[in-house]
Amino acid sequence: MKERFAATISRDRNRDFWTEVRKIAGKTAGTSATVDGISEPNSIAELFANKYQSLHSIVSYSTSDMDKIKQRIQSDIANISTTGAHSANISAVEVGMCVATLKFHKNDGGTGLNTNHFKYASTDLHYHVALLLSAVVCHGNVPKDFLLCTTIPMPKGNTNRAVSGNYRGITLSSVFGQLIDLLILHRYSDVLGTCDLQFGFKAKRSTAMCSMVLKDAILYYVNHGSSVFCIFLDATKAFDRVQYCSLFDKLLDRNVHVRQYSSLPYAAVLGYF
Repeated sequence: MKERFAATISRDRNRDFWTEVRKIAGKTAGTSATVDGISEPNSIAELFANKYQSLHSIVSYSTSDMDKIKQRIQSDIANISTTGAHSANISAVEVGMCVATLKFHKNDGGTGLNTNHFKYASTDLHYHVALLLSAVVCHGNVPKDFLLCTTIPMPKGNTNRAVSGNYRGITLSSVFGQLIDLLILHRYSDVLGTCDLQFGFKAKRSTAMCSMVLKDAILYYVNHGSSVFCIFLDATKAFDRVQYCSLFDKLLDRNVHVRQYSSLPYAAVLGYF
């Protein structure tokens, strides 16, 4: 077992060491035969499907607010200077940079594609992908396959796995969709930056750094004979409650370049190329 583990790591250095350790220790997250009192597999799948469907549609928006955003985008498009407009063309070099950022062994959950197909492919593939994504951006239309995702319920740590509320939904998205996300982040990293006080979901930052600052601050005042009072906010499912109209307004306020507009939900994001 140990020899096989060492050989696996040495052959593929991109595999996560601690993930492999947990697999050997038998501590990978399992499932329960019964969830919320339901034991029939198809019924359990239906339970989670309904749960995540209601979660993803929990945020409503004002039609009038969205119409104003559409009008603002159309106005910006009409006023684009042809000389100053960002190019809709995506280069093979950009695709190569994004492919290099992809993690290994990640399935898309829909078409059977894996990030390894892109990581190990010849660089000739980058030219074909660049032409495809350039057409998507130029025409503001996204193939349906790009929008397909598979959501898998994963247990939260050592919680009771017979309760559906103790599972988080992990979504396997299209590899092409991941490349589009990375392209947007690459092209507009200068205007998509977050506050310097944010620790999580930020490059070269960790929530461990925030915890260390908090502990040091508490220790300082305790050692000097002071009492310390803390208030913690548990923003449950905060990322599932983002107001889309507010998000688009902020992107426009930051002068994220407008290229095209499409009525497709996913393509609304592509409109900022």
